[in-house]
Amino acid sequence: MRHKRKTFHIPKGFKFGLISSVLLLVIVVGGAWYWNNNKGWIIRNKIEDAIAEKTQGLYNVKYDSLGLNEASGRLTVSNLHITYDSAKYIQQASPAAILLNISIPAINVTGIKTPRALLQKEIKGTKVEIRSPEIEIYYTYKGKDSARNVPTEEIYKQILGEFNFIEFDTVLITDAKISTNSLRTGKPIVLIDSVSIMFGAVKIDSASQVDSTRFLFSKQIQLSAHEARWRSANGRYGYKVSDMSFDTKTNIFSAGQFDVDPLLSESNFANKLKYQDDRYDFSFRDVRLTGVKSENILNENIRADSLIISSASLKVYRDIGRPRDKKNRVGSYPHQVINQVPLIFDIRKVIVNSAFVEYKERNPITREAGKVQFYNVNAFISNFSNNDETIRKNSLMTATVNSRFLNKSYLRTNWLFYLKHPAGKFKVKGELSPMDAKQLNVLAEPMGPARIEKGSLNSLAFNLDGNDNGTNAQIKVLYNDLKMSLLELDKGAKETDRKFLASFLANIIIKNDNPKKGEEIRTANINYTRDPNRSLFNLCWKAIFKGVKQTLGVKK
Repeated sequence: MRHKRKTFHIPKGFKFGLISSVLLLVIVVGGAWYWNNNKGWIIRNKIEDAIAEKTQGLYNVKYDSLGLNEASGRLTVSNLHITYDSAKYIQQASPAAILLNISIPAINVTGIKTPRALLQKEIKGTKVEIRSPEIEIYYTYKGKDSARNVPTEEIYKQILGEFNFIEFDTVLITDAKISTNSLRTGKPIVLIDSVSIMFGAVKIDSASQVDSTRFLFSKQIQLSAHEARWRSANGRYGYKVSDMSFDTKTNIFSAGQFDVDPLLSESNFANKLKYQDDRYDFSFRDVRLTGVKSENILNENIRADSLIISSASLKVYRDIGRPRDKKNRVGSYPHQVINQVPLIFDIRKVIVNSAFVEYKERNPITREAGKVQFYNVNAFISNFSNNDETIRKNSLMTATVNSRFLNKSYLRTNWLFYLKHPAGKFKVKGELSPMDAKQLNVLAEPMGPARIEKGSLNSLAFNLDGNDNGTNAQIKVLYNDLKMSLLELDKGAKETDRKFLASFLANIIIKNDNPKKGEEIRTANINYTRDPNRSLFNLCWKAIFKGVKQTLGVKK
């Protein structure tokens, strides 16, 4: 008896599902095989296409190798180079304001959730480490200044591109070298060495860009740099800032040292100039800016609680044997100059400790230089600002400056600066403590030329009320038993000699005491008109000097 073979009828739905499953398996296996064998090429094309789209083909991308391990979520890139195409730049209808050349020896990314990035258009990872990048920035001086014209709310869209969300626990840049250059001249502008930046809890999306607790999309940024250096536009000075750091968690910026170095000696500096000018030699150590409002930095607005300088040296040299220029310096008082600073700043207080200040002037007659020196200078400045909103609330900047004049006598001064005053209004009062008058010979002999033979300076008090046009001053100098000699430099001589007749006549004219026995204290009331070619400090010195001469009885 023949048995019929049993046949099984597969339901249509099940048959379709089986075929679909097989096809899906083939697609997944094939896709996985294709991805594993071609992911480097795919990613390369994605990177190149993205950069080409964003920059209109201006940049070229090259790298030596790329490795991606989906299981561990690790991505590595070696020797990445992004360079601008000079030919494409020339062809641009709207030239870029800056051009970049970027070279990165190694990039390591860990903890990437690759499927999520592909399916949900989200990138989430643990750490991005960029090692020893070299970034060259070239200013073209054409087009729009991108630093000033990119709307803040659009930045996150430019970074995200096709993605909805980017998040990393840490983004770390180590040992970077950054240089800015002029494309026109090819000369370097600023060079920054050994830059390291840590971005903590980085999150880029539409919400994070308005999150006030974040700066540059990060909960915390730590920045350090070994050195930044550049030269002045006229080539006379080199500038250097060393050992910089900034932390948005503590809101403290610090620098180990800031130097303004003249590149020529005193004599060479003066000889290079057509007209006399000040030669600066400044050094500031242990500089700290505390309470920095980091959210304002991108808007070129520096707000901070305090600027503290632990020590400083400020030296100024001038050869007055050179002719003066005819420049009108009205509007160049210190509280007027800060309005010309391109950055808006608002610092509640500035503290300077243990500074040394020297003004050195070479006299054309004696060919010697006199030095006005102030030791152990301590200054406290409040309301140091050029911010209109702040000045509307409080337009008074105050400064208390105390020092040891010539390291012999205490000098105490108080300054009042009326910010944004149309006539540059200011006030200053001060007092000098007793000293032996002969100790002033370090100034009198080279700058006079004169010599104080004996005398006691008991005090010097001054009170000035000035503006752009000049100052009214009250000067009171108390002294005893003053004797002086006038000096001259004979032709061919190397040292000055005493003018006997002139000295004799001078001591007859000079009143040897103030007050004289049985008389009231003489006080000089001065109205001094400013030389518009001169500075605020020249105005103050001339007014005080005029008052001292009047007290001494010298009319000429």
